[in-house]
Amino acid sequence: MTDLTALLQQFTDRYRAALLAKAALLATLGLGLAGVLAWRLQVLDVPAWVRVGVPGALAGLTAGGLGWWLRHRWISRRAAAQELDQMLGLKLRLVTAEEFADAAQRSSLYPLLVEDAARHCTSASPLSDKPLCLALIE
Repeated sequence: MTDLTALLQQFTDRYRAALLAKAALLATLGLGLAGVLAWRLQVLDVPAWVRVGVPGALAGLTAGGLGWWLRHRWISRRAAAQELDQMLGLKLRLVTAEEFADAAQRSSLYPLLVEDAARHCTSASPLSDKPLCLALIE
């Protein structure tokens, strides 16, 4: 694993960890809401099938929605390179370098691609005060 692929993998892992943390928070809030709803329905003395069914359906919808959301937000290393290229205005430099990094026989252009991408990354101005992994999640 080269420096570039290691950095892209590190970025991807951090992005995924932030995504999972956000999903865990949303799951906790959804289950808490289902628990409060079950308690309120018990206090109102509604039939048992409503006391169990409505909060259960809410918990199921929460789990299904979070699964769908995670599936559509989960990124690969190549997708992370594309996002970083777009955010930093690198004109597909990272994507091209990442493709060459995975090749069985590296071209003599690979070191030049990595150097060019590194030069443009260091000269890129910060887009916002948010960390990149959080900016990508929103």
